Amino acid sequence: MPEGIRLPKLLAIDRACDDRLVLWLEEVDDEGGPWNLERYRRSARGLGRMTGRWPEARVERNLGLGRRSLHYLFYGKMMNVDLPLLADDATWDDPAVREVTAADPKLREDLAWLAGAAPALLDRAEALPHGLAHGDASPTNLHEPGDGTVVAFDWSYGSLGPVGSDLGQLLAGRFDSGVAEPDDLPAIAETILDAFSGGLADEGYPAPSE
Repeated sequence: MPEGIRLPKLLAIDRACDDRLVLWLEEVDDEGGPWNLERYRRSARGLGRMTGRWPEARVERNLGLGRRSLHYLFYGKMMNVDLPLLADDATWDDPAVREVTAADPKLREDLAWLAGAAPALLDRAEALPHGLAHGDASPTNLHEPGDGTVVAFDWSYGSLGPVGSDLGQLLAGRFDSGVAEPDDLPAIAETILDAFSGGLADEGYPAPSE
């Protein structure tokens, strides 16, 4: 891994049975402080360096990882669980839902539009250059132990992903859990995009201009 980002240290491996191993990893405290713009910048730069260091051909050759289709979740859980719930009037008539969505009366309409546009957007994403992606780079999976590194946990979804795809979860994570304010979104988005592009450049990867 490049400077600035790493995995937890592997301490030991036990064989639980014929087809299962148990990995013992270091316990990493998070001493990075609040998620301000500087911390977002450090994480995004590390993720950018990781992707720049590990483009698709190198990942396939040395790590044996392949692509994980972005369509999988959409045509699985979203089509069969999430979208039917969003299309159901009873969902929107729930008093708790009405209370939290009152500030955005067009939310239901916007979500319906996004659902219709999603397949084409996913097609475009799949056509982008790919590199090593964490797959779930939410802030809760990115600890800073105080040694100048970002330690990335939970690699269940690690695979080849479109370059920059990790920024989606990094951006949305704290909003999804309700601990960030909507007004913070533009500044965070601009910060992590710039930092990720800088990380790609650090590794000699030709970052896109847009």
